[in-house]
Amino acid sequence: MSNAIRLLEPDIVYAVVQTTVDRAFAFSPNHEPGEPLLARGCPKESLDPASPIMPVPSVINIVGAAAARALELAPVNLHALELSSTHQHEEASAKNGDVAALTDFWRNFHSKVARDVNRLLGREGHLYSGPSRVTPCADDESAFQQLVYALTNPVKDGLVDRLKHTPFFSTYRAQALGKPLQYWDIEWDRFYAAGGYANRSIHPKQFMLRRTLEITPLSHLADLPEHKRQTLIRKAVEEVEEETADRLKREGRAFCPVSRHFETDPRSRPETPRVSGRKPIVHASSKAARDEYREKLRDVMKAYVPASIAFRSGFYEVEFPPGTFRPPLTRPIPNPNSS
Repeated sequence: MSNAIRLLEPDIVYAVVQTTVDRAFAFSPNHEPGEPLLARGCPKESLDPASPIMPVPSVINIVGAAAARALELAPVNLHALELSSTHQHEEASAKNGDVAALTDFWRNFHSKVARDVNRLLGREGHLYSGPSRVTPCADDESAFQQLVYALTNPVKDGLVDRLKHTPFFSTYRAQALGKPLQYWDIEWDRFYAAGGYANRSIHPKQFMLRRTLEITPLSHLADLPEHKRQTLIRKAVEEVEEETADRLKREGRAFCPVSRHFETDPRSRPETPRVSGRKPIVHASSKAARDEYREKLRDVMKAYVPASIAFRSGFYEVEFPPGTFRPPLTRPIPNPNSS
């Protein structure tokens, strides 16, 4: 999470964008899934293609299981989670007013995705290219706009013609069709605590469990009957699909066929990297809502800046405005009880 994000509030929906250093979320059936496991010390015999002992996850399974686990550790309202090959979109809000759980959720989720994708592809180093872009939605309309934006991102990028055809992770089937989102996960900590690969009497599959990812409707849609909410989202997505198809036709372009995604090397990088525009302070459906949030943020910063200066100067008991977080320190806070 970026240090520039100073304010988290209980009744605000946050749109999150996180980019990767390569196309790590693409698929490549030509990659040998056993190679990274052998590098970790897994016995070769347990990787026999005819043996069901060692299951190999897909990227979709990794993302879904990581999000479900992160929700168990830090419950928040997750409204959307959508991926393309080089970045992911999330939309979340605090549950029961616990804004601290938002940062815990993002940390747990991103960390597990990075570890498990690296394990799957036999890669090392950073998966994500930098801190998340976390932007508040000032009103219900902008929150819904960002939900549709997240869902339809692969379509607008020309990666798929219909969202139901996407080969990337998406919550569309749950949000528009009511399908459950279920994934399996291996509790590696328990596996290694029991002896890991050195213990020939156990296998990772014995530590496998199934996780269900729960998607929470936006608060202003929560009271709608489920079928009406699904229809609303489905129609909004179809409108974007039709608009994008018309735009690409006018430009003389076509959607990328799904088969080409399966030929993509996850370690490759786009020839023309995405250029991010200026980060918005807030998503708002009107100038009045935008100005109101800017004014509120300005008042918070007036109190935050002197508190931050005092904290960095050694006054560690200084109070920060509600919903803000202390800045990072280059040295640990001294323990007053130590001699």
